[in-house]
Amino acid sequence: MFLSTLKNKSNNIIIIFTSYIYILWKAPLSRIFISSNSELIFDIYYLYVKLFLIILLKHSIFRFNKLSDLVVYDRPRYKLRYVVVYIISNNSKETNLKIRFAASSKFTIISSITTIIYTANWAEREAMDMFGIKFLGHPDLRRIIGDYGLWGFPGRKDFPLIGLYTYFYSLNYLRVFRIRGLFIDFWSIYFQKKINK
Repeated sequence: MFLSTLKNKSNNIIIIFTSYIYILWKAPLSRIFISSNSELIFDIYYLYVKLFLIILLKHSIFRFNKLSDLVVYDRPRYKLRYVVVYIISNNSKETNLKIRFAASSKFTIISSITTIIYTANWAEREAMDMFGIKFLGHPDLRRIIGDYGLWGFPGRKDFPLIGLYTYFYSLNYLRVFRIRGLFIDFWSIYFQKKINK
């Protein structure tokens, strides 16, 4: 009984949010829908993300006060290959909201939201480090997970899994050697032998 009352209460809040936002923000929103676990998802154009988040954080009806997560996933066959999802929550109303938009790493520069939500600092740095997405106005946009000498972006689906170089230690010379593509050649030869047998 108690859980169904809570669920109905959260659905009513979601319906109020949706109707209010749809009336205010008809132009920049491309789609609004409710997920299977009663989360409200907005598909929005990337130019309006910061303004939309300001309204959701500062307006007296919404008061979303926490960035739960920033999720990026890669779709290499699409023109706008990255989908960026901001998951924000309202602790007092126990409601989550997802703001989703598509972006291209070459042409899209997304406005940083660190001036609104400071906890987005690390999440935006991680998105830049893993996928190469640039955030305009970020105070400290540098690598956070990968090393500074790391070539490329490991979150992308076109990043090589084996790597470009192989490092090994030689007992004869007592030093570390770096050879380009040794494992790739070794594994291709190994699998060809297995197939031919």
